[in-house]
Amino acid sequence: MKKLLLLVLLLFSFIGTTSAGEVEIRKLKESNTCVNCDLRQANLSWENLSGANLSWSDLKGANLRGVNLTGANLTGAYLAKANLESSKLSKANLEQTNLKEANLKGANLKGANLKGANLKGAYLYRADLTNANLIGVNLTEANLTGANLTGAIKKEEKTSETLKKEQDLIALELEVSRLWEEGSGKTRNEIRKELKNKIINGGYKSFTSMIKEEERKKKEEERKKKEEERITAAINKEEKRIEIYINKFKGFSTKLKDLELDSLKVEVDELISEVEANTSSDLNVLKGLNKTLREMNSSVELKIKTEESKQRILSLEEYPGFRDLKPGLHYQDLTEFCHLRKGYWVKCYGIDNIKFYGKFKNDVLYELILDMGPIVNTEGFLSVFGENDSNILIKMRKTMDKNYSRDYGYSERDRQLFNESEKSRLYEVYSGGKVVLEINRKEKDWSSDLWLYIHYLDHSKAETFLNENRPVRASDDDF
Repeated sequence: MKKLLLLVLLLFSFIGTTSAGEVEIRKLKESNTCVNCDLRQANLSWENLSGANLSWSDLKGANLRGVNLTGANLTGAYLAKANLESSKLSKANLEQTNLKEANLKGANLKGANLKGANLKGAYLYRADLTNANLIGVNLTEANLTGANLTGAIKKEEKTSETLKKEQDLIALELEVSRLWEEGSGKTRNEIRKELKNKIINGGYKSFTSMIKEEERKKKEEERKKKEEERITAAINKEEKRIEIYINKFKGFSTKLKDLELDSLKVEVDELISEVEANTSSDLNVLKGLNKTLREMNSSVELKIKTEESKQRILSLEEYPGFRDLKPGLHYQDLTEFCHLRKGYWVKCYGIDNIKFYGKFKNDVLYELILDMGPIVNTEGFLSVFGENDSNILIKMRKTMDKNYSRDYGYSERDRQLFNESEKSRLYEVYSGGKVVLEINRKEKDWSSDLWLYIHYLDHSKAETFLNENRPVRASDDDF
């Protein structure tokens, strides 16, 4: 009987007994509050504990992987070596919390209050600490590789000495993590020691001041390098310009010799010698030489152009043309006499009854055409004019016969064929094809007018015209 009673008592004892951890976990899940609780080694992975109050609780070594503790109160909690990988702790209060050697890989700590927390040796790989309060945090030996610390220190406290030290410590640990991640082959402690020795030996007040000074020196070196590159590029540019000018001036020298501008040639040759004798690579010296060359270039070009124009006009003095307008003139030469517009009939010399037209090749006039107007009293037919007849054709024929030697003209048979519209135009050709009188027919609605044109051609066009339009007629012996 006594044995049976003892067995019953033991059974009830086992049924009624529950571990303290399980009780507190149940309490936490039911009320979302567990202040100063013993939750060591507790498994709360992936639980939703948003807004929970776990202040001053012992969670050492607890499995809190993926747990949602958004806005939770963990003030003074003990979380040493706890697994908080991928946990959600945004806006949570972790003031004075002990997170020594805790795993916070990928944890979301946006806006969390970590003031005075102990994160010594904590693993914060790719943790998000945006806008978190890290004042007074111990980050010694913490791994902050890839962590986001944007806005992590509150702005209003940046002037305090304590905050400066904290910022300096964070910066130091970030640099330790970066160098270790790069694979230097050294431990974190070795890297940390080297950085601290560098600070001391360099006479810097802090790691931050050392980094700032190194950045300043680096920027200064980069600035000097860019300035050197800029100056080198500018020197190369000036030297290239000088080379171009010198080659151009050597061409000027030859041209000045041909134009017999001897005094100007001497000036150009002396300047070439002066520039070629220069050995200085000073940018200001090179710029000065370029300025001299540029000014001389403009002056020489103008004088050469003026002299060439003058000599062209003189060389064409005996060449057929209308007053000073003659084939062979450059477009710029003839603008002094007449503003011939390419592709347009224009008036020249203020003359109203003649229109002028120019054909150009490479800006050189190769054909000048004068529109002399209609041949009056013809009624569309070309008559055999007598000595006493008077019209523009007779007048111009007399003028051309007086001034130039006649090569050939149209025959009586040509005139008849023209009147029968078998020929479209008739020519009177002078001076080896350089001067041509052209009789053309302008058709109107119910009638036609005969029109007279005068052509002045350059040597090449004249020779071609002469050969292509020379009449070939049968003689009496051919029959």
